[in-house]
Amino acid sequence: MQPTGFIGREAEMAKLGELLGDPECRLLTIAGPGGIGKTRLAVEVARQQLPAFPDGVYFVSFVSVETPTQMTYAVSDALDFSLLGTGDPQAQLLRRLENHTVLLLLDNLEHLLDDTSLIQRLIAEVPTLKLLVTSREPLDLQAEHIFDLHGLEVPTRSTDIANFDAVKLFLQSAYKRRADFTLDPTNSPPVSRICKLVGGQPLALELAASWLRLLDPDDIASEIETGIDFLHATTRDLPVRHRSIRAVLEHSWGLLNQLEQAALLRLAVFRGGFTREAAFEVAGTSLDILAGLVDKSLLEVVPGGRYRRHPLVIQYTREKLESQPEVLAQARERHGSYYLRLLQQRGKDLQSLRRKQALAILEADVANIEVAWHWAVEQGQALALTRSAEAIRELLSDRIADAQELFAFAASRLRVDDPEHQVALGYVLIEQTLTIMVFGGVQAALTSAMRGLEMVKVAKDEPGILQGLFALAWSQWVAGDFQRSKETCEEGLERARHLSDAGFVAKFLALLALALKEFDILPETHAFYQNGLTEIRQLDCDPQYLAAYLHFMAFFLLHNGDLHLARGLELESLQLFKELGFETWLTGPLDCLGMVAYKLGEIDEAATRLQQALTVADEVGHPFMQAYILGNLARVAVVKGDHAVAEQHLKQGLRIALNTGNPVSQNTILVSLAELRIAQDQPNEAAAWLALAARHPQAERHDRVQAQQVLADLQERLPPAEFEAATLRGQELELEEVVQQLLTPL
Repeated sequence: MQPTGFIGREAEMAKLGELLGDPECRLLTIAGPGGIGKTRLAVEVARQQLPAFPDGVYFVSFVSVETPTQMTYAVSDALDFSLLGTGDPQAQLLRRLENHTVLLLLDNLEHLLDDTSLIQRLIAEVPTLKLLVTSREPLDLQAEHIFDLHGLEVPTRSTDIANFDAVKLFLQSAYKRRADFTLDPTNSPPVSRICKLVGGQPLALELAASWLRLLDPDDIASEIETGIDFLHATTRDLPVRHRSIRAVLEHSWGLLNQLEQAALLRLAVFRGGFTREAAFEVAGTSLDILAGLVDKSLLEVVPGGRYRRHPLVIQYTREKLESQPEVLAQARERHGSYYLRLLQQRGKDLQSLRRKQALAILEADVANIEVAWHWAVEQGQALALTRSAEAIRELLSDRIADAQELFAFAASRLRVDDPEHQVALGYVLIEQTLTIMVFGGVQAALTSAMRGLEMVKVAKDEPGILQGLFALAWSQWVAGDFQRSKETCEEGLERARHLSDAGFVAKFLALLALALKEFDILPETHAFYQNGLTEIRQLDCDPQYLAAYLHFMAFFLLHNGDLHLARGLELESLQLFKELGFETWLTGPLDCLGMVAYKLGEIDEAATRLQQALTVADEVGHPFMQAYILGNLARVAVVKGDHAVAEQHLKQGLRIALNTGNPVSQNTILVSLAELRIAQDQPNEAAAWLALAARHPQAERHDRVQAQQVLADLQERLPPAEFEAATLRGQELELEEVVQQLLTPL
C-alpha cells in the first residue's frame, strides 16, 4: 500500500500499458533520474496489469542488493520461493518460473548493470515471463524497450495552474503538512515557481511542500534558488536515499566514471540547453560521453538535436563547478568565446533573407549568448563586444528590455581611458540608442547617440561613424527635431556613397524617406521618393531596408498622395518584414494599412489592421508604436460612434507617450482627442488643443496640417470671439502640461 495517492501520468501509464501488451516487448525499462517517480509509476502500471498475468505480478526491490548473486535471491524471496543450498541458484529460479505467465517488477537496477546475466537468462529461457525494470540508466540489452521518464507537467501559464500535475502533487503533499493550505491568487505564482525550479520532480515537490509548516511558498522558492540542501526531510519512513535531493544527486554522480564526471562538471557552464557542437567546443565532450550521460538520465536529448539537463542537476553541477575556480574560469572563457563567435557568424544573416534561419539557431541559445556577453564585459573583451553589439540588438529586437539591460551593463563597465574600450563603448552606446528610443526615453537616446558617435569619430572607425549617424538621425526624428534629423541623414548618405557602402546607402535612403515627409511638399520631394525607390531596389543590400523604404514612402503617400499606391507599397513592405521575421517592424505597415483603409472609408478593415498592429506592439513591447496606434484606433472608434472606447484608447496612448517623453506621439493623440471632443460637441476645448498642435515644432507635418484643417472647419461653427479666445489660449499652452492635466483624475 502506497502512503499517498497517485497523481497524473495518465499518458505515461497508457503508453507503458500498450508496450507491455505488445508480444515483442519482453523487457521494458523505465529510465529516469533519481526522485523522478519511476518506482511509483511502475507500481501503478504493474497493478493495472494484474488481469493480464494470471500467475502473478511481483515487486522485487534491488535497493539493498549489492551483487549479481544477491539479485537471484531477491527475486526468489519476492516469489516466496526457497532456493536449495546446492545447485545453480539461477537455474533453480528459472525452473520455478517455467511455463508461468508472470510480470516481475525489478526496482532500482542501476548499480547492478555490470552483470545482467540473470536478466538475460530470464528473457531467453522463460518465454511466458515479462520484466518491468526501473533504473537510472538503461540495461543496454538487445531485447530492451526503453521508456524515458521526465518530471510532472509544470505550469505553462500564470492562471488556472491547479490542473497541472506538478501543482496537484505539491498540493497533495502540502495538505498533509498544513490542512488549511489552499491555492489562491496570492500563493499561485510562488507555487508555480517552485514547480518550475524543481522541474516537476516528484520527490523535490514533496520535500518542498514539507516546509509549509514553517515557510510560505515564496520563501520556499527563494530557499530552493539559494541551494539544493534546502530540499531535505527527516521523515522517518522515507528511505535514506530519498531524504534529500543532494543524496539523490550524489548517488547519480557516484555512478559516473571519471570522464563522465569531468564532462558533466564542465557542462555546468551552459545556461539552458546546448548542441553537440557546443558541448565539444566548450567542454570537450565527445559523442560517447554525451551518450553515457543520456543513458544515466543526467542529460536529455530534445527535438532539434539539442541536449538539456534537469534544473536540479544544473544547480548541483554548477555548485560543483564553482567550487573549482580554475576549471570554472577556463570553462567560462571557452563558453564566452564560442557563443560570441557564433553570434558574430550568424549575426550577419539577421538583416537578410536568412534571418529566420539565423534566428532559429541563435534564439535557442539566447541565455548562453547573454552569459557570454556578460563574460566579455567582465573580462574587458573590447573587440568581441565591438563585433557583437549590432547582432545583440538585432537578435533581441523583439525583447528590447533584455537588449537594453545588456548594453547598460557594458556601458557601466567599459573604461573611457582605454582606446579599445572606447571604441567598444561607442558601439555599445550607439546600439543602446536604438533600444532606448524604442523602449522609451527620447532624451536619453539622443545623449547616448551623441556620446557613442563622438567616441567612434575619435577612433576614425568608419562603420561605427555610419551607424552612429544613423542612430542619431533616428533619435532626432523621434524627439521631433526633424530638421536636424534630415541634415544628419544627408551627412550619413553622402558619407556612405563616398565609401561605396551599399548597406548604409540603403539605410540612410530609408531614414531620409521618413524625415522628408515633415517638410513642405515640393515637386522634387515626389521625385526623391521615386528615384530613391529605384535606387534601393537596385542596391545589393539587406532587404529589410527596402522594406523600411517602402513603408516610409507609403506613409508619405498616405498623407500626400495616392492611397491605392500607398496600400500596394505597404503590402509589399509587410510581406518582406514577415518573410524576414521582423516582428517589431510589422507594427508600422499594419498601422499604415489601417489608416489607408480609414481614409478610404473601409472602417471595419481599418479596425482589423490597427488591432493587429496594436497586438504586435504589445507583444514585442514597443511603446512608441503603442501610443501611435491607440490614437488611430480612437479615430476609428469616433467614426463608429463609440466615444467611450475612443476616450479609453486616447488616455492610454497619452499615458504611454508621456512616460516615454515622446512629443511626436503626444501631438498625434492630442489631435485625435480634439476630434473626439468635437464629436462630443465640446468645440472650444478642441480648438485650444488644435491651436497648440498646429504650431508645435515637434508635431509631425500631417498632424499640423490636420489640426489646421479641423481648426478651419471650427472657425465656421464657432462665434468669432469664442474661436479667437480658444485659439489664443491654445497658443499659450505647453504640450506636456496639457497632457498631464488630461491624465490627472478629476
